[in-house]
Amino acid sequence: MNRQRTTSANNRTTPPRGRRGAVVGLLLMTLVFVSMFLALGVNVIRLRQLQTQLRNVCKASALAGAAELMDEGALYGRPDSRDDQMSARIAACGFGQLNPVDGKRVQLDPNVDNKPTGDIVLGHVDPLGPVGQPIDVATLNSTNGVNTVRITARMSRNVSNRVTLWMGSLVGLTSTDVAVSAQASLDHRVIGFRAEPGVKAPLMPLIAELNAWLEQAEALADAETNDLYTVDPISGAVTAGPDGIPELTFNSGSALAATAEPALQDTATNDGAAEAKAPNDANVEDAAKTGAEDDASQSAGRFAALQLFNEENLSYIWPVRCREGLSLGDLRDYGGALIAQPGGTPVGVETTLPEEVPYGLMDVVGQVRAWPLGEPDGESAWKLTGFAAARIVAVRRLDDGSSQDWQIILQPATLASGQAVAGVDGLLNPWVAKLELTQ
Repeated sequence: MNRQRTTSANNRTTPPRGRRGAVVGLLLMTLVFVSMFLALGVNVIRLRQLQTQLRNVCKASALAGAAELMDEGALYGRPDSRDDQMSARIAACGFGQLNPVDGKRVQLDPNVDNKPTGDIVLGHVDPLGPVGQPIDVATLNSTNGVNTVRITARMSRNVSNRVTLWMGSLVGLTSTDVAVSAQASLDHRVIGFRAEPGVKAPLMPLIAELNAWLEQAEALADAETNDLYTVDPISGAVTAGPDGIPELTFNSGSALAATAEPALQDTATNDGAAEAKAPNDANVEDAAKTGAEDDASQSAGRFAALQLFNEENLSYIWPVRCREGLSLGDLRDYGGALIAQPGGTPVGVETTLPEEVPYGLMDVVGQVRAWPLGEPDGESAWKLTGFAAARIVAVRRLDDGSSQDWQIILQPATLASGQAVAGVDGLLNPWVAKLELTQ
């Protein structure tokens, strides 16, 4: 009896051998499916990360390349964008190497033949067209209409081999490729600049006479006596001697009453001594004293300091504005942006030049800034009518130091900025352009 009970009990607790095999098989199948889903999730995350990195490289390279398409030769009567196109390709390649993907540098081919399938393609995009429109590829050595850079990068071609997939053999796909493209364009129909939270507009806190700017730029195009400074476009270093770009002269408002031969004093670097002032070359001002300064003074235009919001009336804010540009707070009274409306936008100006302004100007010698342009419309008001770009090459005191009469010497320049505002009816601006991603 006992043996029968024991046998019956064992039969009840021990599963049949066939059932044990089914359980093991089910566990193995579950493990395979779980591994496949895990591999899928890991591979998707990895591919998205690589795609994001590659897209950021394409965007940075496209923006850097498009910014180089600004034609400086047009500022002094010799427009030719072929050198700028080569600079665009070089800049795009450089930014590709500065932004690694998966720990490796991105090697972009310059594509000097401008093949449509190349890594770097130059062409034209209609600024009025929709975002994402295809690029009209430029012909080789084209000198007109090139305003867009398109960058295309692939993992297998520009970074390394194809991306190896984790456990890809389970689904028969061991590797894949990641390809991304982006394009950036210039829009020269600039009518203003807008500040954003944490991003300042590259504007000087001054306004200069538009007509004087245009007249001097046209009249001085062939005047070698007004080409006294050379600016290194990379470092911003200012040295004596011509570089083919004539300078423009502007005086503070009260200085216009000065005689044809004002008592020029060079900005001082120590204890007010009458010593040359240029951050990169102490002899620039001395070299400028060649007799041309009298002619420049006679044809000088006016400039004034803009009335900007300053709740606590902080004096040191003027040098900060000169160095860093204008913030949303500075432009609060203008809605966060300076926009030139048809017929001119009324803006307020300081009746006298704040004494801190000239020293702020000295801090940005050689650096490119956007300059508001307009015409006086009363003692403390101007009409804003446009924008240009220039580098300061000299800052001078025009009197004996008892008043705030100053003269600034500017060299026209080009500036591409994402803070620029383009208008549908805006005229093409040779100095400034809006830089934006169009794909």
